[in-house]
Amino acid sequence: MSDWPHTPRRHGGDGEPTAANDVTTRIAPLPDAPAPTVPSEPLVFAQDRNMPSAASREPWRVLVADDDPEVHAVTRMVLGQFSFDERGIALLHAYSGEEAVSLVRETPELAVILMDVVMEADDAGLRAVRTIRDELLRTDVRIVLRTGQPGHAPEQEVIRNYDINDYREKTELTANKLQTTLYTALRSYRDIQALANHKRGLEHVIEATSEIFRERSVDHFAQKVLTQLQSLLFDGKVPIGATPPAGVAAISRELEPPRIYAGTGRFEDCVGTPIERLPRQTAVQSILSPPVGPKGERSATHFVGNFTNRAGSHNVVFVEGDLAASNTDAELLELFGRNVSIAYENLLLRGEIEDTLRDIIYQLSEVVENRSRETGNHVRRVAEFCRILGDGMGLTPEQVHLLWTAAPLHDIGKVAVSDAILNKPGKLTDEEYASMKEHARIGESMLSGSHQPVFQAAAIIAGQHHERWDGKGYPRQLAGDEIHLFGRIAAVADVFDALCSERCYKPAWPLDKALELFRDERGRQFDPDVIDVLFDKLDEILEIQARFADVYSDDERTAG
Repeated sequence: MSDWPHTPRRHGGDGEPTAANDVTTRIAPLPDAPAPTVPSEPLVFAQDRNMPSAASREPWRVLVADDDPEVHAVTRMVLGQFSFDERGIALLHAYSGEEAVSLVRETPELAVILMDVVMEADDAGLRAVRTIRDELLRTDVRIVLRTGQPGHAPEQEVIRNYDINDYREKTELTANKLQTTLYTALRSYRDIQALANHKRGLEHVIEATSEIFRERSVDHFAQKVLTQLQSLLFDGKVPIGATPPAGVAAISRELEPPRIYAGTGRFEDCVGTPIERLPRQTAVQSILSPPVGPKGERSATHFVGNFTNRAGSHNVVFVEGDLAASNTDAELLELFGRNVSIAYENLLLRGEIEDTLRDIIYQLSEVVENRSRETGNHVRRVAEFCRILGDGMGLTPEQVHLLWTAAPLHDIGKVAVSDAILNKPGKLTDEEYASMKEHARIGESMLSGSHQPVFQAAAIIAGQHHERWDGKGYPRQLAGDEIHLFGRIAAVADVFDALCSERCYKPAWPLDKALELFRDERGRQFDPDVIDVLFDKLDEILEIQARFADVYSDDERTAG
């Protein structure tokens, strides 16, 4: 330990004193990598252009912890021109173990510590090492223990008991050996960081693609993919005021002129905008005019990739931002691209299956409605009414979709009711009415045998859409919240359409008369909350009613 009296100071790389909290500049991560697009054929990238030079990359941070100012001066002199992996070093200085711990705490990207053993106490360096590893949990920083008094810290004992990466006596640390030691430590730190970045990137890819796999809408798919791609490239952040501004855009070249159809970051408000109308400082304008070549291109500030989707449409993905600072490497982006392609194909397949299922449901429902001389538009209107009411009642998008898909089957049980009862123009007898009411129980029984969510939902709707809020409905006389919300919503939708639609055997009610009935039956026949939503969403309901209006021929009217 030196007897030289001093007040502990911290110095920057140029030897001038500076506060520890001034050391906040981040070290540049791994070089950038090309971004894939979706859905696409494999992208082929052009050679990199205008990539950052070695001189522009931030230096490695190295902490010198020693109570002897001469050690700091000599270290600064020996390492003044030091460079590794085309990056220089920035020296930080601590004059005690306590100060070293404080600097480590304040410096998130510290590569190497050259730690003296004997400083303010005989074991100050060793205690600092234990604090750094066990309390600060800084397992990535490489620690080289240096000692001028090896008797205070025997080499084998220290290496066995303390998590250090090298042990050197100061007398053996010539200029060459100091540089060699630093090369080894920095190479180890670089490899550790690369593994950590790759692990974080893989976790991010898994998280991002899991979000995409949950997407149900093809229309929203491109926007979700761009959002996740931006998150991968820029760690989920788009710096405000960054140069260049960050953002990702999907551009259709099938349109004339080409325009953005999905975007994030600086392009989020540009959806639908032709490229020629973007601000002149936007790089995409100059890149696409003339059009970029088939191999695309990338640089430190942008990436452009061409892709062709399954339908043969030609599109472009454009990324703008500080790609040199992206931690995401090419392999992770390619993995992301492959997962996205799988998600897209699955989404299309699921969409085809759902469309087929919906067509089957409508066909079945129309068979029932035609038997009772009602048009298939009744079930379409009821389904749309349920969608609007379900959304207004706060159901999740998935629940609304399920309700909308299942609602057309609400009267499927009428297949078991005779034509004479279904189409009787006059009032039903008590016996006939009892037979008619059985359609709710029959429909529920028909549908409940399936384990598919849509048919389970349809079973609930079929069995409960004639229950009443006051418990006087059928078939089970359920009341209030005993009735599933799907059933309460379908009850309002079905009665509204039945009242307001013309039938072959009856005219439609005037709207004001129908609304008066719903006001009177609020809290009696119908859930009051659903009725409130009906009135709130009345304009949307009437729009659906007009869009799917019934059209009867003269023969149908005569038959009625």
